[in-house]
Amino acid sequence: MLGIPSEKNFNNDALYQLSASFKEKQLVAYVEVIDSAKVPIIKLDHKESGISVDICCNNDSGLATGKIVRKFIRQYPAVRHLSMVLKIFLVTL
Repeated sequence: MLGIPSEKNFNNDALYQLSASFKEKQLVAYVEVIDSAKVPIIKLDHKESGISVDICCNNDSGLATGKIVRKFIRQYPAVRHLSMVLKIFLVTL
């Protein structure tokens, strides 16, 4: 009997397809799908820029966080610089 795929399986399939597409187009220096996490993600390093990126599907917490950060940066411009220092520090851990 065929069942309806769960949302988690659908999201994981989408992440694996996206990951394969990045590899095929040679856009990434590194790519990994972490499907066992509470919120499954693709971790990748963009080949040309070296920027590290995390991608998830059907999760809007990143959008909400972005709105909060933009609000704080408008209120306190130094937050932009502080957040960059924090990101650099966290990458080195």
